[in-house]
Amino acid sequence: MPDPKAFVENSEWNYPGIAMALTSIVLRMMINPVRTLKATLVVGSLLAITGFSTRSVPPGSSGGVAIMEQTMSPPPIFTYVGQGFDVSAAVHASDFSVAGQESDPRGITFSLDGLKMFIIGIVDHAVVEYNLEKAFDVSTAIYAGSSEEFSVADREMSSQELIFNPDGTKMFIIGANENAVIEYDLGIAYDVSTAIYGREFSVANEEGTSLDLAFSSDGLKMFIVGFDNGEVVEYNLGIAYDVSTALYAGASESFSVADQEIRPRGMTFSSDGMKLFIIGSDGRAVVEYSLGIAYDVSTAVYAGASEEFSVVTEESLPQGITFNPDGTKMFIIGSNGDAVVEYTLASMVDYRENGTENVIDIDANDSFGGANDSVTYHLKGADASLFDIDASGAITFNTAPDFEDPKDEDRDNIYVMKVIAENDIGKSCQSIIIHVSDMDDMAPTVITRDITISLDATGNSSITPDQVNSGSFDNVGIMFLLLDKTEFTCADIGTHEVTLTASDDNGNTAQGTALVTVVDDLVPTTVVVQDLKLELDASGIASVTAAQVDNGSSDNCSVASLTLDQTEFDCSHLGTNTVTLTVADGSGNMSSATTTVEVVDNFPPVLSSCPTDITAIDPVVFYDLPEAGDNCSITSTSLVEGLESGSRFPLGVTLVTYGFTDPSGNASTCSFRVIINEKEMTLDIPTAFSPNGDGVNDTWNILNIDRYPNARLRVFDLSGREVFSSISYEREWDGSYRSKILPAASYYYVLDLNVPDDKKLKGKITIIK
Repeated sequence: MPDPKAFVENSEWNYPGIAMALTSIVLRMMINPVRTLKATLVVGSLLAITGFSTRSVPPGSSGGVAIMEQTMSPPPIFTYVGQGFDVSAAVHASDFSVAGQESDPRGITFSLDGLKMFIIGIVDHAVVEYNLEKAFDVSTAIYAGSSEEFSVADREMSSQELIFNPDGTKMFIIGANENAVIEYDLGIAYDVSTAIYGREFSVANEEGTSLDLAFSSDGLKMFIVGFDNGEVVEYNLGIAYDVSTALYAGASESFSVADQEIRPRGMTFSSDGMKLFIIGSDGRAVVEYSLGIAYDVSTAVYAGASEEFSVVTEESLPQGITFNPDGTKMFIIGSNGDAVVEYTLASMVDYRENGTENVIDIDANDSFGGANDSVTYHLKGADASLFDIDASGAITFNTAPDFEDPKDEDRDNIYVMKVIAENDIGKSCQSIIIHVSDMDDMAPTVITRDITISLDATGNSSITPDQVNSGSFDNVGIMFLLLDKTEFTCADIGTHEVTLTASDDNGNTAQGTALVTVVDDLVPTTVVVQDLKLELDASGIASVTAAQVDNGSSDNCSVASLTLDQTEFDCSHLGTNTVTLTVADGSGNMSSATTTVEVVDNFPPVLSSCPTDITAIDPVVFYDLPEAGDNCSITSTSLVEGLESGSRFPLGVTLVTYGFTDPSGNASTCSFRVIINEKEMTLDIPTAFSPNGDGVNDTWNILNIDRYPNARLRVFDLSGREVFSSISYEREWDGSYRSKILPAASYYYVLDLNVPDDKKLKGKITIIK
């Protein structure tokens, strides 16, 4: 649906069933979602709507305001898209110099009907007015004269932009000197010579170099931009278009454009508030942003480089920007050319000469789908007579166009017209530009080159037509290049023939072939097991395979082989050994990594001979030494327990143990018993001796006591005091106690032989002097 204000004021909208003569419109006229027409009028206005009844308030009621309300359907709405506010489709149309009035222009705006144009600058410090014979056509502009200018020098000496409210009764100026929005009241709409200063609002806290301003369509939001901060700053207005009620919306509601334009100078919105446009002196291009919520700049998203439009060819120092209401025309003003530059934004339709098919199919209908959706079409404009449009909206040429003999008004094969769609309520207008291109039947010339490509880490590679193309050309230009094969994998290693197809704008094609050699020059990734341990077998041998050392080695294609520099180990390799794993792929690329292999021997020595138990009466026993073998070697043989061969063994059982140890500390033992049995002999224990030093019987000599090496002998006097004690009785008793010879007397002894039968002997021994 169109802008509500356009319902009343846009010359492209006409309602044949409605005749209005209004002295002034105080608030608004709009079509709401239930198709109700509302208007608030000053008493004394005349409203005549044929076929409709009205409800009004007499003079003197409601403050002298008459109110009318009536239900109706809107005029047709075009469903053909791609027209308004698409700056990527902009085409330079014309220029209009303002240098005679302002040598450094900064801002530009139009009256709502497009029949007046206003500019402002920093040299003349005045609002300059121009009258346009044709709405929004700057080529028809005529300077209105100095009497129609309005000086703002007493308020701002660096005026940057001006703008009006929709009914033209208020004018707003912003400048970089005072950094304030200055509001003027106009006695006559869009007549700046009737302007009177009203009020102003400072924006210096938010922007130190203010260069442009804009309002939302309802006048309840105001926006300013400058290049100190490079931000669009938003303010909320308590009363529409009353800057004295403005409040800063906060940093969260501001939007930075510095990533695209660091010196923004001009700003405007699309009529629905869903697009924001910035122009500046750094990028010298119109930058577009899409808004998620109308007039909410915090929801703005950069539309991308493809949606930008450079104006540098026409103006190298752009200052201001504005559009006509439907966004089909864009205007730039700059201080280098000192001119207003006009662009047409209607999308261009390409059509080949001598064509007979439809040029374009137009569709328009009642947006609410009501009873009044019967639409008729007709064409207007300088080139309209060259076309027909049928009841369905299909546009065709009257006569097939000839590129060499163009019939359009400018004879440049660019046909411009407007499509009018009309129902019983009103009509809508859509601008169309048709470009007729030359018929071309010459095929492109394809030139190719052979290339070599490498597979990446994933085993893939791709090519583009540009890599194979080597200067292919066409008389009107190549539209696109295509390859029959662009993706390659490990399965494609080698040389392949590919076909390059070139197509021009007219559908002519040609082909050429090239050789693509696919190579794999990435080495494999080698991963090895850490701290590998090998055990020697009983023969002292161990082996390892490359697969055991590999721990997930990989290649972008595939691993062809794994090689280990050492796979066999023996006793000489006990301990830590460094081995190298080499990984190779099918293309001969190799990589290596080292790891350690610890060789261990867990096999103990093996006894080859071990004596069995020996039983003897003679305490001196000889035996064969034990023997052992090992998978590596025996490093030591030792008597762990018992007596060596040829030793005198005690009566009873003696355990003899020999130990064998290899280089790894593995041990084995051989154990056997030596059993000495008691002979048939008795101990000869004297009953007296004479320790008098005469050399005869000076000591107590017990015969055969040596057969009992563990025997314990104890002697007591008659009072029970122990006067002598000995184990094994290696030193015979000389009758002393504490180094003194005991007196002659009888003493008692106890002899414990410490044999299995626990035999103990007791008796009396007498010392004689």
